[in-house]
Amino acid sequence: MKFTSRNSITFFASTLLIGLITDILLRQPIFGLNFLVLTVIWIAIMLHVVKVKKNSKLRFYIFLSFAVLNTFVVYLRIEPVVQIWSVIITLIALLLMAGMLYADNFMQLTITNRAIESLTGMTSLVRADAKKMSAVLSNKNVNAKQIHISNGVVIAIILGLVFIGLFSSSDTVFQSQFKFIGDAFRSVADWLGQFNIGRIISTIFWAVISGVILLVIISRRSHVKPLVLASRKIYSKNDTTIILSTLSAIFSIFIIIQIKYLFAGGNLPGNLSYADYARKGYGELLLATMLASAVIYSTLAYVKDTSRNIYNTILSNLLVVLNSIVVFSAWRRLSLYESAYGWTMTRFVARLGLICILLGSILLLAWVNKRLTSKQLFGYCWYVVAVVLTAAALLNPIGIITQKNLVERSSREVKLDIDFLNQLSADSLPALCKYAPSLKTNYPDEYKALQTIKSQGNKVYFPPNEINNGLSAHNTSTKNFKQTYYACLK
Repeated sequence: MKFTSRNSITFFASTLLIGLITDILLRQPIFGLNFLVLTVIWIAIMLHVVKVKKNSKLRFYIFLSFAVLNTFVVYLRIEPVVQIWSVIITLIALLLMAGMLYADNFMQLTITNRAIESLTGMTSLVRADAKKMSAVLSNKNVNAKQIHISNGVVIAIILGLVFIGLFSSSDTVFQSQFKFIGDAFRSVADWLGQFNIGRIISTIFWAVISGVILLVIISRRSHVKPLVLASRKIYSKNDTTIILSTLSAIFSIFIIIQIKYLFAGGNLPGNLSYADYARKGYGELLLATMLASAVIYSTLAYVKDTSRNIYNTILSNLLVVLNSIVVFSAWRRLSLYESAYGWTMTRFVARLGLICILLGSILLLAWVNKRLTSKQLFGYCWYVVAVVLTAAALLNPIGIITQKNLVERSSREVKLDIDFLNQLSADSLPALCKYAPSLKTNYPDEYKALQTIKSQGNKVYFPPNEINNGLSAHNTSTKNFKQTYYACLK
């Protein structure tokens, strides 16, 4: 991009405006709406750059879809956990969009190459472009004679100020002669006191960040030369065989025990209940399945001999299959625990993790059999996580948890955890009003306790300390959201 005085001034004005808007939005209490506005601004900027560069690609619009959907979820949902993962997905999608605008082959680079390019190539580009714009705005002529200030002048000024200060402290008459300096400084301080310096500093900070991002997406590089990084091979074929054989044997033994107790209905030792048996372990199984996938990848990716041993390929396929069975075992264990004690957000997230691991295992199986490259494996795994979390957020996790706890109450021996339901965010209200009537018929005492807690004056259905960051925060300003669900527990 060729910088002129006009577009340089436009650039600096734009960065200052975006910095000011960012500072204002971050200080407002309604996070969902603020994030929506900020994301829309950056999406609009990037779409404009795409139009100017005439560089549209399908993958760019896929990332755009992820950003739009998850921004909508951040605005719609109130549950902090859902908002957090939606914000993360949105930011990653926006960064990938910016990377595609920065270089045509950005998505062809490895993750390591992208990180290196961000730290080196992008930094150098931003610094060079900032220098060009500064030179244009100052009309700097590189051939003109420059004025150099000697070190003696600088030192003399510093020493002069020091000695004036010392003499002013020791002599009242001398101090009065230089009173005008102090008065001038106080006048400046009083003038600055009219402004919120913290706001100015934060605005400048966000303006600088915005300027860096703008420079990255408008300064196009047609091609980034990927760095070839030699990965250290640490395993021999025998090492790989030993590791995979050992894990396959351990997984096989574990699955045999799981089939006996979790699927075939065998009697548990020591009068242990299935709920107690399931209570301990699904978190450990979640970790074990992720670790097993990492071991399979690393033992094949870092073997010294690049020609794969057929036995190692067979063992890898076997271990992936066994790992998938363990995922089903963890799912079964989690279901048993939920059937006894109910659903929570932690258990819901654990289910999402198991789904991602199972889908990732299918991708890992394709990689083991050389249907995918390592880069494609990691890329598709990101898509799996993004799709699963986006779909879950759109389905309203807290609403599902509330529904499951109310509908499945008859299958549990323990009472409904009323305090837990009261602590849930306002995302639970539609499900609470829809399914609570059945609780009134079958469990009137629990319904009465829920009704007592949830119907307290003007705080109906909203825990006192809750900060509503989603859609309800805007609707409650006109009481529409509260009025909709006000009488459902009457």
